Amino acid sequence: MMKLISALAFLIALGTHSAHARQPTLVDELSRAIQSRTDKAPSTAQIESGYSPEGSAERLVLKTINASQKSIRLAAYSFTSPKVVRALTDAHRRGVDVRVVADEKGTTSKSGKAALNLLANAGIAVRTNDRYVIHHDKYIVSDGLHVQTGSFNYSQAAAKANSENVLVIWHNAELAASYLRHWQSRYDEGRDYRPAY
Repeated sequence: MMKLISALAFLIALGTHSAHARQPTLVDELSRAIQSRTDKAPSTAQIESGYSPEGSAERLVLKTINASQKSIRLAAYSFTSPKVVRALTDAHRRGVDVRVVADEKGTTSKSGKAALNLLANAGIAVRTNDRYVIHHDKYIVSDGLHVQTGSFNYSQAAAKANSENVLVIWHNAELAASYLRHWQSRYDEGRDYRPAY
């Protein structure tokens, strides 16, 4: 089973990086089938951790997004990860209410603008916040019940180059409510992101 998953993961990576992979393919369908088995929230309260650059941090972030069924509230500083953007747009397409607030200065790079443009153009509510020296928050609240937090920026550098950590606290409504209050305050302070293209 592990060899099959590894082979499919390679094909998925190959398929998603191809300039010609515009239409859903068999690889896409296999990816979704694997995701539906592996990216589920645990049925009971537990805590999971992951680290970078080993790869488990990014996998846990993606698991949190992919496991979401109703809502995602994401707060970010740097936001340049194609994998996170794709997971968020996939979640939005399957009916999850996705909303993002990001640091205005932390997303001024070409890749930061591209990420926010892709989200906004997909119909995801995106706001930027410039009220602080740095809006350094990095967390996701999923379904009003699960919290992903830690040092991990939603960036390629965080996934591949930096030493980072991710913690997901599953099934803790009280903690999720606290994070949601904080998220809402930062979102309310922000302004709607207008895609440049």
